[in-house]
Amino acid sequence: MRIHEAVIRQNLQLLAQGRELLERMDDSVYGAELPHLAARPVGCHFRHTLDFYDRLLSGAATGRVDYDARVRKQRIEEERAAALEEIERLRQGLEALVQCDPEQPIEVNLDNALEGTGEVIWSQSTLLRELQGLVSHTVHHYALIGILLKAKGFEPGSEFGVAPSTLEYERRTGTLPRRG
Repeated sequence: MRIHEAVIRQNLQLLAQGRELLERMDDSVYGAELPHLAARPVGCHFRHTLDFYDRLLSGAATGRVDYDARVRKQRIEEERAAALEEIERLRQGLEALVQCDPEQPIEVNLDNALEGTGEVIWSQSTLLRELQGLVSHTVHHYALIGILLKAKGFEPGSEFGVAPSTLEYERRTGTLPRRG
């Protein structure tokens, strides 16, 4: 297996993990405000995470990925069914990336507008590096989702929001996780 196939597989596993979690909760948990934590609902974090996958898939073909040009589909924030549909669409798009060159050069914009000028800074990257970045970004937001869900009394599962490298280390060494 080529290295980028393994990274695509990690991303697919994370999307599957998100799908499984969404299937276990209802819309009231998904869209619940948490004012005592000053936190946005779980749906906002899912939408944000899925937006990043959408941006990579949209830009991979052109060689320009603009993470700041997210569509921010409100329906995905509010309805689990919409998030589940988006996960399926993104899963298919990721699977198609197996045919792409992992070292394909990509220009990336992320929070790089020069304040007050409207000018955007583009950085050089590769498809492989962006796929790796999505793993990290997704795990980060899943960890936040896990905290929000636990605050609502909903258990996301002991592996939700934990980096694949951490899970592999724990399996390899027999280390007991100190979570939840």
